[in-house]
Amino acid sequence: MNLLTKLTVILFSFALVLMLVFGYSFFSLTQSFFHESAFQNQSELAQKTILKIDEKMYERSLDIQNYSSFFVPEEITSGEFNQEKEQKRIEDFLENSSMWNTLSVVDSKTGTFLISTLEEEIGVDVNNDLDNKEAYEKALYGEFFVSDVFLDKTGKPVVLFSAPIESRNEDEQYAVGVVLGRMNWSIIEEVVKSNEELTKHIHLFSKDKIMIATNDNQKDLFNKSFEDFFDGTFFENKVVSSVMENNEQTFEALVSFSSQNGYLNYKGNEWILVIETPTSVSFVPSHDNTFNVLKSIFPVVFCIVLFLLLVINRVIIRPIKELTKTTEKIASGDMAQRANVKSKDEIGYLSQSFNRMTDSLVSASDYIENIIKTMPMSLIVIDGKGKIKKVNESTLRMLGYKKEELLEKDINIIFSPSNDPKETKNTEELLKELKLDNIFQNKHLENVRTHFKSKSGEQIHVDLSVGLLSEKEKDSKNKEQVSSVIFIAKDLRELTYYAYKRLNKITPVLKKIAVGDFSENVEIPKEEDEFTEHMVAIKLTIENFRKMFEEIQKNSEDLKIHNEKLKEISEELEKSKTELEIKVSERTQELEKSKTELEIKVSERTSQLFDLNKNLEDEVQKRTTELKTKLLELKKFNKIAVGRELRMIELKEEMERLKEVIAAFEKSGQS
Repeated sequence: MNLLTKLTVILFSFALVLMLVFGYSFFSLTQSFFHESAFQNQSELAQKTILKIDEKMYERSLDIQNYSSFFVPEEITSGEFNQEKEQKRIEDFLENSSMWNTLSVVDSKTGTFLISTLEEEIGVDVNNDLDNKEAYEKALYGEFFVSDVFLDKTGKPVVLFSAPIESRNEDEQYAVGVVLGRMNWSIIEEVVKSNEELTKHIHLFSKDKIMIATNDNQKDLFNKSFEDFFDGTFFENKVVSSVMENNEQTFEALVSFSSQNGYLNYKGNEWILVIETPTSVSFVPSHDNTFNVLKSIFPVVFCIVLFLLLVINRVIIRPIKELTKTTEKIASGDMAQRANVKSKDEIGYLSQSFNRMTDSLVSASDYIENIIKTMPMSLIVIDGKGKIKKVNESTLRMLGYKKEELLEKDINIIFSPSNDPKETKNTEELLKELKLDNIFQNKHLENVRTHFKSKSGEQIHVDLSVGLLSEKEKDSKNKEQVSSVIFIAKDLRELTYYAYKRLNKITPVLKKIAVGDFSENVEIPKEEDEFTEHMVAIKLTIENFRKMFEEIQKNSEDLKIHNEKLKEISEELEKSKTELEIKVSERTQELEKSKTELEIKVSERTSQLFDLNKNLEDEVQKRTTELKTKLLELKKFNKIAVGRELRMIELKEEMERLKEVIAAFEKSGQS
């Protein structure tokens, strides 16, 4: 697809999108206006309809109140009430008015019907009918009452009204009678069905949200609730319009709600009027208007797009085509071609920049060619099939080939690891055989030592760098292969000569260092080459060894001094040890002598104590004999003495004295 076709598609697509956006915007604006108008109109219709219903209910309340005023309270209380006359009047009133189903009057004293359009009610207690009971009780206390709509015994919908017949006596607390009337529900149904637009569905719901009137399906009356038609709860606002989903018939509709506000002294029954119109009907004007506008602007947009395409083709496409042709010629090798676009816009500036770029490429190409020709290292470029595409002069000199002898030849003529130059390998296979396949991950390899084979068969040791000139590309069989590879090789033959020369200068110095002679230094050649850096490193290493050797010698002398000091300290310790042993021997002799003297003294003292103990024993024995004798005497004395108490006292004193003597004896014996 050419550029003009692309621009055509883009412009028409843009125009289409623009029309759609414009149409959507216009539709949104007009839809908002038409929707607002539809909302407002339908809301007004809902308010007017509910107001008519309130007016009808108000008129019926006036009817029942006016009718209650026709009766004379005194006639009811005094028993002078003319039942036949009033019965005829109520029947005539009902016959002339289609607004009521039944009318009746109840006597508050007895609670029974006095008159009624239903003959079976006359004389019946009003409390028997629960519907009548509430209305009767409200009116009995002087209140006007309107019930909600309900189904009577016959199944007809009715609204019950009640009004009091009040006594003229202010002291009376209760009404003397009550007028009950059941309104004809068709009055309200006519109001609901009075709408002329058949597309609008009008529903009236009671305060319990039960459908009580509709202009649609009458079977739903009193059977369907508000929730059966619409999701959610009823809006609290008095008037609301919104787009909702009808649950019953499953269509989207514009729905308006309006609640009863009452009319004058009629307060309302909290009924809800709902009007719904399908959006397919209510919003038709908005859709038609938008479609007509889009239909009218389409030819204009088409003409504008066509004009723009013609201008773009002349101003942009044509110059770009010319620039493309020039680019293709330059790419094919015709570097003399230049772009001939002279416009002063961006295309013209692009053409001028392209011409300057072409000039720069020519200059750069010449510059690179000169570098390749003059570079001292060998350069070889091969394609993905292993064919030699480019070589420089250094390669030809090193290998001994002519240029035409190498170009388009298989790279195996130089690399022949398998020793079979006739064997053909692609680039990937060759790189794997040379153990250079890491290049596929790194894109570049350096300092790879290998051999080139010259024309004469000489194995030339080289330092090789390999790089991928482009990524892998797919061949005709959809298999990825290398596009091209560049080899840059450095001849190591001259480098080997210089290495031996430098090694011969370093060897004598290293031999002297091996025997501890650091007197000579390594001389660094003035001319720098590949080994200069290594010579500098060796010189620095030798100087570091020299410093370490000097430090070791210095540390050895310090160690000798420390050994002499340790020897002196050891001699002093030996001398102190001998003196200490002599003193210990003398002290031991003194202790032995003292021990002997102490033993003699202990022996003498023991002998003395033994003699003393023997004397004491003799003394004790002697004293014991004397005491026994005295005891015998005392016994004799006790027998002959008078005064028992006196003898006992003396005897106790004597015994105490003897105890003291014995104690003293025992004490002296222990010492």
